[in-house]
Amino acid sequence: RQQDVLLSGQFREVETVPQLCAYERFNTDVRMLCVFNLTSQPARFLLDRYPGGQPCEGHGFTATLEDNTVILPGYGAFFTMLPPTTR
Repeated sequence: RQQDVLLSGQFREVETVPQLCAYERFNTDVRMLCVFNLTSQPARFLLDRYPGGQPCEGHGFTATLEDNTVILPGYGAFFTMLPPTTR
């Protein structure tokens, strides 16, 4: 809720494995990647397509970064601010 892009940004679904739900929220200035683990088992999400992200803090979820992969615990979530896209 501290990120305006979550309230008023546009939405783009991100293709991933069935265990995860992932999407981008964005506006002209900001992009945020949101990844949710929908199961009780740990899950991995590759960040290859999302370089330069700055993981968000203070949301109450934990995740582990290993190289270019985020590891989410069961029912975990991961949020990262991304550089704006230039088109």
